[in-house]
Amino acid sequence: MKHLSVLSLLLVLAVSLYAQNQESTAKSLEDSPLIEVSPEGLKMNKETRNGFTFYLNTLEDEAQKKWKEFLTAHYQAEVKKTKGGFVCENTSIKDIASETLTVTALFYKEQDGCEVNVFFNMNGYYLNPKEHPKETKAVVSCLMDYQKELYVDVYKNTLENQEKAKDKSQKKLDKLVKEGERIDKDVSKSLENVTKAEQAILASEQKIIELQA
Repeated sequence: MKHLSVLSLLLVLAVSLYAQNQESTAKSLEDSPLIEVSPEGLKMNKETRNGFTFYLNTLEDEAQKKWKEFLTAHYQAEVKKTKGGFVCENTSIKDIASETLTVTALFYKEQDGCEVNVFFNMNGYYLNPKEHPKETKAVVSCLMDYQKELYVDVYKNTLENQEKAKDKSQKKLDKLVKEGERIDKDVSKSLENVTKAEQAILASEQKIIELQA
């Protein structure tokens, strides 16, 4: 059964490495930089606007999906697809401002994740710290809540993937154990047959000696 012990060790090692990789992704998300307010403005529709930017070490599709879920769940916003992201027109977000806002979020794929730029338009004015300090603070809090919920989803996905990997490895291990047991039985049977054959040979040789005598 020595071969089974080696296979079992390799399977456990593979699951462990996979889990560590998933946990590393989740941890790097949690350590993402805080939301920044661009002092020189950000590009939106070929124009420069005041906005908020941050980076996430996760897939662009995953970040976009969570953004849509977040606005829909918390503010019952009608989220529409736009080039590079989403837009919510005339949306009531009382946590940020008493007046309605048009929120535009643009996502840019990066090598190890994605950059997110978010713009809050209030009656033609884009929220910024200089002119809207109170609203800006509320915006940052809102975006941080979005990030936190995204982290939770990442950890849940990590756990789900770890469990799937474990179950897959366990099934493979069980199959190998059964295969090993069958091989061991075959080996045992073969050894028994060899022993019987050797005994028969000895008996025949002895018989020949007796007959020659």
